[in-house]
Amino acid sequence: MLCIIFTKKKAFAAIYGEKIELLPLSNETYISYSGTLREALEAQLPSISVKYSQHVLKTGKKTFDPIPLIIVFPTDNSDEQLKQEKKAKQWIKSFAPGFRLVHTDNLATAYIRTILSEKETINNDIVVLEALDDYVNLYIHYGDKTKKGYYKTIKELGWQEGKKLVLEKLVTTLAQEGFILNEEDEAALVSQLEHHKGGNDFIIRKKTAGVAIDAKVHLPDSSYKDLICKGRSSLDELLNINLKTNNYIYKVFLIGKYFDNPFFLNYLCDHLNLQGKLISKNISTNEQAIATLASGVFKKTIDIYAAKKAKSLAKRQQKKRRKQLLKEILDVCTDRTKFKEYNSIYIKKGAAIGIPKSVILWLIKENLSADELPDPFIDNIEGLPASIQTTKPPEHTKEAVKASSSSDIEKAPTDTEKQKNTHTPTPQSQVDEVKTSQQINRLATSTTANIKPEIQKETQKVVDTPLETKPSKKTSNKKALAEMGQYLSIEKMYSDTEFMLFKGKLKGNEKLRVFRIILADDAKDKNEMKRFRSLHDLESSYYNDKISSIYTMSFGRFYHRDFIQGTTLRNYITQNGINQKQGVTDLKTDELQLILALWKEINGLNFACKNLNEDTILVSTKRKWNLKKEINIHLVGISSATCSMGEMQEELHQIFERQLGKELYQQIRQKFKL
Repeated sequence: MLCIIFTKKKAFAAIYGEKIELLPLSNETYISYSGTLREALEAQLPSISVKYSQHVLKTGKKTFDPIPLIIVFPTDNSDEQLKQEKKAKQWIKSFAPGFRLVHTDNLATAYIRTILSEKETINNDIVVLEALDDYVNLYIHYGDKTKKGYYKTIKELGWQEGKKLVLEKLVTTLAQEGFILNEEDEAALVSQLEHHKGGNDFIIRKKTAGVAIDAKVHLPDSSYKDLICKGRSSLDELLNINLKTNNYIYKVFLIGKYFDNPFFLNYLCDHLNLQGKLISKNISTNEQAIATLASGVFKKTIDIYAAKKAKSLAKRQQKKRRKQLLKEILDVCTDRTKFKEYNSIYIKKGAAIGIPKSVILWLIKENLSADELPDPFIDNIEGLPASIQTTKPPEHTKEAVKASSSSDIEKAPTDTEKQKNTHTPTPQSQVDEVKTSQQINRLATSTTANIKPEIQKETQKVVDTPLETKPSKKTSNKKALAEMGQYLSIEKMYSDTEFMLFKGKLKGNEKLRVFRIILADDAKDKNEMKRFRSLHDLESSYYNDKISSIYTMSFGRFYHRDFIQGTTLRNYITQNGINQKQGVTDLKTDELQLILALWKEINGLNFACKNLNEDTILVSTKRKWNLKKEINIHLVGISSATCSMGEMQEELHQIFERQLGKELYQQIRQKFKL
């Protein structure tokens, strides 16, 4: 994990390992920057990434791709600062494909978290004084959550003002001894102050009549330290105004070497009565303070990962419990005289794991009247115990049960999946969607095709009339597809796809979906069925909850996903004239965003498949409230033919070279290190 920590003028980088380490940046442990936070990231992130990679290789630590990134911003909570932070985060997500932003924080809260527990932090007023740059910054965290934290830069206090007072003292002392300094002499003193690391003598060399004379001022260490923090009295008024009395202050945190000063510490203790409340951990150097701060940031990151892992585990366990309960209902609820008893037991069990009451009631009712159920429902529960079967199940159902596997069992319905059905009062679920029966356009076609990815483009043919086909040896495709028409309506067929693919709707449901089907005869081929399942697994990992389980019907097996509105990458590039640009500097921000968003999409996959091309990548856009264009990438060309991620990335390079031209794309690759 990599953490970049910003002060107002400097950027530090820390890496998480057995101990927190600061990466060496240039000749220092920090990089000085100017401009906005976004500009600083854009300028410095590439070099920081190189330093990170070199350090990882040298130490043998575990590498991550993309690199988990945490950013700590300056504490300033002004509107301008918050705008800068927002732009910086947006830039990372859109234009830094090699990084994954985990979370962000600010200097003050990160440092507090390092030392105090969450309970201590939440319920108390805490003061943070930070002096990692020229000035001291004051931040007050209030235990009263109705109050916004208070922030102020104290320009009377800090290195810049302190060294100015020291310089005035040196100039005055030299003048009293008869040395009048010119600009060159003052510059020599300023240089000595900037690099002051202890010692009491400050020397300048003056030439008079060709004779060099050294002028030396001895400034006791106590005088130097007193002058450096002379503006400390300004804290008196600030703290009393904001906290009324110091009895309200729980702790005072000091961040930075500036506070390693007995005059300042004595002032806080004796004058402001803060003894016992000061925390000045590791402030002998600014680097130590930054490392301490970074440990709090990494602590939060680990907590975030732990929470995500626990949430994911809980979700998997709940899914497993739901599946087990549905199987139990189908197995146990077979006695019609015990209908009320079943309701009493299973409604409570269902509620405990998030299954709606309506779904439980419907499933029990349908199971008790299984002899009246249509074939599709029996098919959809293939693989369950034989005790739920009717006394005279359809012949195709017996075969399906025998050949089935648990992976075909539907997912448990959720509240969000409920929809009204004009034909039956049953709740919406993946079982319910297949149950309706209406007429459809009669369709017949071959069920197998060359292995090519799904294609969505304007030239696809809409099928309005039946197509003729040769009957198979066992069951004609025409007959199977005619049976399909009882449950599905077809709007557009997609050609040159892996298995049958079309856009349409479930009967009684107006939502557009994309259906992929393997007809019954082809499903009997083990290799074909294995390939069909493999494709479903890949698409499930990409579309997540927007894709269904595999359903087994009399006409074959199918699954569906939400229909995606968008235009192909080929059309988008042509329509927007991106392929007409001569150089990378001619590209607009949203045009670069398209390229980087697609790389981010590919690099974020947990699999790689062959046959990626410009017609199987969809681009959708929308204008945000601030009129900026938001670009989203969707892969609709997933195929069961897998490959390595490197091969898939090479296909993407070739796509961009074809669409943008080799010269322009090479410029883009060099700029963004693609």
